[in-house]
Amino acid sequence: MPFNYRPYSPYYPPEGVFQPNSPPREPQPHNPNSGNMQPTQYPPPSRQLYQQQPSPPSHQDPAHSTPPPKPPVRLGLIFGSLFVFTLGYAFGQAVLEQLMPPLPIVPGSLDDVKEITCLVHDLGFMPLVQQLRAQRTPDPVTGQPVRAWREWVAYSGLSDAARAERMTSGPLAGSAGLAAQVVFWNEALREVVVFVVFGPGTTGWPRLVHGGALSTVCDEVLGRVALRSAEKRTGVTATLQVAYLDASFPGRWYFLHAGLDKSKPASEHKFWVKGYMGCGNELGPQLKDLNVNMGPNGLENVHVHLLTQALFVVPKNVELQPIVENF
Repeated sequence: MPFNYRPYSPYYPPEGVFQPNSPPREPQPHNPNSGNMQPTQYPPPSRQLYQQQPSPPSHQDPAHSTPPPKPPVRLGLIFGSLFVFTLGYAFGQAVLEQLMPPLPIVPGSLDDVKEITCLVHDLGFMPLVQQLRAQRTPDPVTGQPVRAWREWVAYSGLSDAARAERMTSGPLAGSAGLAAQVVFWNEALREVVVFVVFGPGTTGWPRLVHGGALSTVCDEVLGRVALRSAEKRTGVTATLQVAYLDASFPGRWYFLHAGLDKSKPASEHKFWVKGYMGCGNELGPQLKDLNVNMGPNGLENVHVHLLTQALFVVPKNVELQPIVENF
């Protein structure tokens, strides 16, 4: 009897293969006349295996569904980076300007004239300058009100040759040195107020005005009071004292207020003068309030940068030229 090899029968349920309670398979009739073994016919695969399973029904309304969260925008990190970059750039520029200041302008050039003209123009907007220009006093001859403070540009009464020989109007001329000096003189009070701007060529430490330049200007300002008070309108400096209270910077307007020191004896040949250099919108209350022990804020409404006093004498055995008007 030939062996009939049938590895799989379509009539045997696959789900009952491993189930113990499945019904036994009935024997299939065999045709002995068939000489060859016929191939077994398999059922076509079910299409449900290849179809996508439907998603479970959603119980939320699409119109009210919550959208997925957006990735957070790190604004703090962005603004922090911008702040650090800006701060670093500004600090680097400030350090570079301190270590490598710009070159001073050549004295007498067109840029130098423009710079000085702009400085003098800006001076007119200072409240203290407007206050001095507005003060009036009766004229001793006519009795008519006249300006209490006479105004002129320093060294404007000197010739070009005389200005070139003086240190303050020659080597220190131009916007790089003593950029601008405007003088206000009160004849009745015998006091002077000089507005001055120090240029970049007067610095010692970077961006700080040299003490020698400050003392030179103090000598000139105090000397105006003494020489205009002397009968011969001349004299020389015997002693000069300067007490530095605060740092001074180039490119800023400062004013020096000076007058005769009436607390010390004076004569026809000897004059004591004292004053201060400061910045503010008003003058100090009185020059008599100055003392060597006061600090930068010792005067009301004025920040004091230095105190100065000097003794001027008129030589008896030396002939000196008198100062010219508008010195």
